[in-house]
Amino acid sequence: MRAVTVWTALDKTTRENGCLQISPGTHKLGKIAFGSTTSNDPTLSPEHEAELTAGKIYLPMEKGETVLLDNLMLHRSDANKTGEPRRGFSVWYTTAQPQLAKVFPDYVPRPDKRAGARL
Repeated sequence: MRAVTVWTALDKTTRENGCLQISPGTHKLGKIAFGSTTSNDPTLSPEHEAELTAGKIYLPMEKGETVLLDNLMLHRSDANKTGEPRRGFSVWYTTAQPQLAKVFPDYVPRPDKRAGARL
């Protein structure tokens, strides 16, 4: 399943307010299974954390700028410690494949056969 995220900055993002960080080339690693902490936050294995940290690039953005990300690329943001907003608008595009319902069963709308809709 291939997917892309379109992320648009609604506020200026900086390293101080936790701008997006990416690690180019990590999309070639394929799908990575995440572990979880007791707080249910996703965590990377130590080797994948090293991949992200070693090659990371910060992406500060002006309000209104947009970035497209392959969903397999490792990416994250640090906490915003400035007190100023760091808002963004994110849209996820993917192929319309039936297996998507197996990955995200609660988020995939079911087609209404009476209306002729297709998944």
